[in-house]
Amino acid sequence: MDRALARAGYGDTEFCVQREDTHGAARACWSWHSGASELTRHEWPAGLDLVWSSATGWSYQGRGDHKRLGLPVPVLAASEAITALLPALMDGRRNQLPASEDRWEHAALIENGAETARLYGDDKYDAAYQRDEEEAAGFSRWQDQMDGVQP
Repeated sequence: MDRALARAGYGDTEFCVQREDTHGAARACWSWHSGASELTRHEWPAGLDLVWSSATGWSYQGRGDHKRLGLPVPVLAASEAITALLPALMDGRRNQLPASEDRWEHAALIENGAETARLYGDDKYDAAYQRDEEEAAGFSRWQDQMDGVQP
């Protein structure tokens, strides 16, 4: 998505990825700060956040707002579907956002993998497993530092 934003002329963003909830959902956020040349200041006085959640899909919110509003695209939307709606979103034409059913080229692969894991009861990568893995990795780094081993 970063490359698609840059190609479309929206490369001046702040980007972060994080775990969204205790069930392991991921969240990615691209932010434009107030005063960004792409934004209409009247509509977005504090800036704009473009958010993707593995649980809920694509949405947006004003920076500092706590309510996200959904975008008219699939959860695993093609990057072109997102960049196509940015001009209307950024200048405040929220009721004119172009809807799209275009999906990311690897969407079926992700969905098939998730379905296979569900069918076989594979919960190895749930949130609890991820926390345990992070804790174990942190302990290993600490132990290496205590032993004088360089990373």
